[in-house]
Amino acid sequence: MSLCKSYLIRAFSLAFLFSGCDVWQNVSDRVRVDRLIVSVSRFRDAEKEFSRNHGNGNCGSLDQLVATRLIETKFADGKEFGYRYDLVCEGSNYRLTVAPEENPVRSDSGEQLSLYVDQTGVIRASFDPHVLANSNSSGVAE
Repeated sequence: MSLCKSYLIRAFSLAFLFSGCDVWQNVSDRVRVDRLIVSVSRFRDAEKEFSRNHGNGNCGSLDQLVATRLIETKFADGKEFGYRYDLVCEGSNYRLTVAPEENPVRSDSGEQLSLYVDQTGVIRASFDPHVLANSNSSGVAE
């Protein structure tokens, strides 16, 4: 199975869990989740490329990733799709946490999606509105 197809399947599975069973009402939730996972995977890939080709083994800050055109300029302010992208870079290690901006959108079940990725490359998710996704959260994509 291609990597893209694998992400898409996982994204729709994750979106289904996040948004409940009302397919028509929650299509926008599914699209949002898919876009978030794709964005996080782009950051992960950008960090790999930056480390290999620009950083002498070190990760890149958000400004560096944008300056080297590894990440689109739309992420320069650390916000997209109503979510904030917090990237911490320390030597060869990085952490990206993606969480809703100030007024989080929650599903009817009270869940709130946040995503996390670090140098391990595993994209992780949390639905707990009180706990951001972190290195201990469940993996949703590799």
